[in-house]
Amino acid sequence: MVAKPPRRPPGAPGAPGAPGAPGAPGAPGHEGDPGSRRPEGARPRPHAEVAPPPLVLASASPRRRELLESFALDLSVVPAEIDERPQDGELASDLVTRLAAQKAAAVAATFTAAYVRPPDPDKVVRLDDVRRAHHLPVVPVDDVRRGSAGATPLPARAEIIEDETPDGAVVVAADTVVVLDGAILNKPRDVVDAQRMLRALQDRTHEVMTAVAVEVVTWEGTTFADVAVDTTQVRFGPLTKDDVVWYLASREPMDKAGAYGIQGLGGLFITEIVGNYQTVVGLSLPLLNGLLHRAGFDLRHWQVERDRPPLIPPR
Repeated sequence: MVAKPPRRPPGAPGAPGAPGAPGAPGAPGHEGDPGSRRPEGARPRPHAEVAPPPLVLASASPRRRELLESFALDLSVVPAEIDERPQDGELASDLVTRLAAQKAAAVAATFTAAYVRPPDPDKVVRLDDVRRAHHLPVVPVDDVRRGSAGATPLPARAEIIEDETPDGAVVVAADTVVVLDGAILNKPRDVVDAQRMLRALQDRTHEVMTAVAVEVVTWEGTTFADVAVDTTQVRFGPLTKDDVVWYLASREPMDKAGAYGIQGLGGLFITEIVGNYQTVVGLSLPLLNGLLHRAGFDLRHWQVERDRPPLIPPR
């Protein structure tokens, strides 16, 4: 599914009802769109008594997205933009924990701002920008409406814009590293670096660590934030020179931590794993669901169910 952008004022590009917006005629996700991710006859599964907030993946990784969409989830993607460089002396487990939490927080922050239309009907500004302009603290939107003490003063006849976007979001983020002898293997800088990593990994066991973070936000701010880490042991088989040349020629190693992808051609060289396969791919669903349970949710709350013929039991 095409990613749903966070909170847009009505009439703005990408806003509910605007041309090309989700739900607008001809837009991805519209009932008449053949490319819609929710197929005809699909409906949300009745695992939640009330509709949960939108589920948002704070990652541009196609592998993490595929893992979640293989579970038939109603999902939006809003990639996080943060500095992912490790800090001096930072351990691998601390690095993935910090980066996953920062990714979730960065995207969650985009769901806590309202929009304001001042007296000029052609102008729309973010309420957060108004607050900053007045050097005032952030306060709940309802306090602004009621004119509570400490609330941001708005221009005369200003209007807080409502749209059809549900309040808040459940933001999911993850970060993965490959670790060999305590050293972190990032994405290769070039082909020579990828070749070096593959030679180092061959015929040995290494670790893959993935941290998963969940942050739940509403208009009032963050109501839940937690992160957990899972580690899987991966055994590489021996590699011949031809193996390395063939795999490098595929270009698959160039955008992968550790210079290989277990779910792709690199799986040819993996002889054993101890732990969760999804952790190696980049997002452990059991780990994620455990965090969601702590926040009062379940992955099945966002699952989309397709109509199927009734199951005929065997005779």
